[in-house]
Amino acid sequence: MSSVITDVKVELAKDTPEVKAYASIVSDESFRMRGLKIIAKDKGGFLVETPSRKLRNGNFQNMALPLDANTRTLAEKAVISEYDDELKKRQHDVRESQNRSCGCFQ
Repeated sequence: MSSVITDVKVELAKDTPEVKAYASIVSDESFRMRGLKIIAKDKGGFLVETPSRKLRNGNFQNMALPLDANTRTLAEKAVISEYDDELKKRQHDVRESQNRSCGCFQ
């Protein structure tokens, strides 16, 4: 049985160069995972990290994660797609605001 990502929410991060955005997803309309991080890779592209916590020994442990590669790929694609949409909305809002403040017309 394959999972279906039924909802994705992305909030762009502020003042954090490493983390570009935070996300939550809903799988099969029955399981929500919050605390995903979208991080820019050094060589381009993005990495979607699942929520984790620091253990007493200093290591990190994932709190929730996909159990197979197909589910991970579905989740990553859905999150990155929504992140791209949020960036486009932000750019559009900035242009609209600049046009209103200068009295420019499109």
